[in-house]
Amino acid sequence: MYGGFVSIVNTLLLARSVNKAGKAASEQQSARGALVLAKSVAIRFAFVLISLYIGIVYLELVALEILIAFSLAQIGYVFYKPKFIYWSEFKLVELWVKVKV
Repeated sequence: MYGGFVSIVNTLLLARSVNKAGKAASEQQSARGALVLAKSVAIRFAFVLISLYIGIVYLELVALEILIAFSLAQIGYVFYKPKFIYWSEFKLVELWVKVKV
């Protein structure tokens, strides 16, 4: 349960960063959008490591169970990918099509 929760929060952080990067891209600030995504990778990586550490060391949860739950949630996220995961992706594609045409 804890590993799945960590995975869900990680996904929500990803959605937030994609939305921010999409907003920056729509404002023609591609460097800022790339910085937002790079910062997001570091923050999410640290969040997952710290969360798993807290669950294993302080909450004394079984490490294997946490890792299995986290992995299954991530795998489920990978296999269930609609065409547009986030609204900002739709907006980015929409803007790209307008620029191309």
